[in-house]
Amino acid sequence: MTDYCASKAAAYGFSESLRIEMRYLKKNIIVTTINPGFINTGMFKGAKESLLWPLLDERAIGRRVVQAIRQNEGEVSIYWL
Repeated sequence: MTDYCASKAAAYGFSESLRIEMRYLKKNIIVTTINPGFINTGMFKGAKESLLWPLLDERAIGRRVVQAIRQNEGEVSIYWL
């Protein structure tokens, strides 16, 4: 679990830095960071679902990701759908 958490933190920091750098350089490049909760895939098999942390439908997450990219959203946290 430690390596998983560390890689998520690194990916988040990288995308934040890249977004700021592109804005500073006035490049027409949008960086969208997606922060999902638990997605109902094999990776989270056996995870306990709760009202605060439901298992999210992978297709619904996919639709939300596409919507975020199309709307040039900078950061999207998806914990409930």
